[in-house]
Amino acid sequence: MTAPAENVDVLDTPEAGALVVRGGAVRVVGFALGTLLSLAGVVAVTRHLGVVDYGRYQSVTALVAIVAAIGDLGLGTLALREYAQAPDGAARVRGLEALLGLRVALALAGVGVAAAAAALLGYDATMVAGAALAAGAGVLLAGQQTATVPLQTALRIGTVTALDVARQALTTALMVALVAAGAGLLGFLAIPVPVAVALVIATVIVLGRRAVPRPVVDRDAWPRLLREAVLVGLATASGVLYLYTSLIVCELVATPDETGAFSASFRVIVIVAAVPALLGTSAFPLLARTAGAAPERFGRAVSGLIEGSVLLGGVAAIGAILGAPAIIAVIAGPDFDASIAPLRIQGAALGLTFAISGLGFALLARHRQRVLLLCNLLAFVVIAVAVALLAAAHGERGAALGAVIGEATLCAAYAIALSREVGIRPARVPRIVLALAGALAAGALVPVPAVPKTAIGLLVYAGLAWALKAIPPGLRALIR
Repeated sequence: MTAPAENVDVLDTPEAGALVVRGGAVRVVGFALGTLLSLAGVVAVTRHLGVVDYGRYQSVTALVAIVAAIGDLGLGTLALREYAQAPDGAARVRGLEALLGLRVALALAGVGVAAAAAALLGYDATMVAGAALAAGAGVLLAGQQTATVPLQTALRIGTVTALDVARQALTTALMVALVAAGAGLLGFLAIPVPVAVALVIATVIVLGRRAVPRPVVDRDAWPRLLREAVLVGLATASGVLYLYTSLIVCELVATPDETGAFSASFRVIVIVAAVPALLGTSAFPLLARTAGAAPERFGRAVSGLIEGSVLLGGVAAIGAILGAPAIIAVIAGPDFDASIAPLRIQGAALGLTFAISGLGFALLARHRQRVLLLCNLLAFVVIAVAVALLAAAHGERGAALGAVIGEATLCAAYAIALSREVGIRPARVPRIVLALAGALAAGALVPVPAVPKTAIGLLVYAGLAWALKAIPPGLRALIR
């Protein structure tokens, strides 16, 4: 692999911030498109396989996802940080090839682990074979994702998003084709293999053959990378644990009906919570590059990321609060009216959820994995206690309030930890909150159904945010 001269460095140029803003917008649009494509595939497969076979399909898919997440150890995020912070092009190439070799080795081990786990769980031969095939596709995907690191650090986020959307589009197309052909369970479990092959080919075409990294066994680099990856992986895993704690505790202390009502609203929040992670991933190369070398620029970048994230979180909050009846009707149906109140309660904290992601990526950029882990464990304890007390007394509404308390705790812990090291001044956040309050008041006062009420709220929010100059300059320029 040869290091292109232009790798260095858009991250060091004044244009980097604008490219991050554009890239974040593209990632959000790509996520929405990918979600719609995914839903189309799920609808087709669910009806074709039926309840029993679809349950088997999801069991294998979940098993492979768990094995892949544990086995990867956060190396995807680590690869971005290592590449962005490498001192020169040659070091970038060496580090990327060592990381690629390590990810491929771990993914190969994951094939055996997935198949063995499927067999130990008592899955039948079809499900064991499907687990092996899906995990085998993970080897190719680990390589493909590592190969796109130079694209991400060059802030060619549109290209990366296009590859992601193409992956989902091909997956959905193959699902529909197999449904039309009357295929069985194994065919659907094998879909990731041709998708991964196609994605690798597309990535090679985009990068050019000479720029494609080769996996290298680096006995000097691998121990250090593994030590770093374990901490990153633990921090990430603790974040997932904290996120799902509210649902697990609610099930333990509340009635089945209350848990069911909370689970529907929880599912909506989990889907929305993926959006700020996309924004953070888009900005992460710039954060990693400036974290040590340019503290003032790093502080400005983090402040801008928080402002943009909270602004978008306001959009999500308006949708969740004003549009809750319509969302629950579509997602869960008329029997889940009790889910409307907890969705509104959790929706009120979506601005915090979006800010948490930006703060977390900033801490990762500064190698503060231990701090992340401690903050997430603190939030885990707080949310477990709060949900246990409130859900037992107030059902699904109490569970939602306990989850909000956990979000506020984590956001405060992240902000305090980061502000001790770096000056962050997200000065537009109070204006965003003011615009959000005005939008929610306007929507609540208009006696119309949920959908037009939400549209009115969003229009008022956009107008107030623009008038109050609550929109960060880079985003204002993009809108213009």
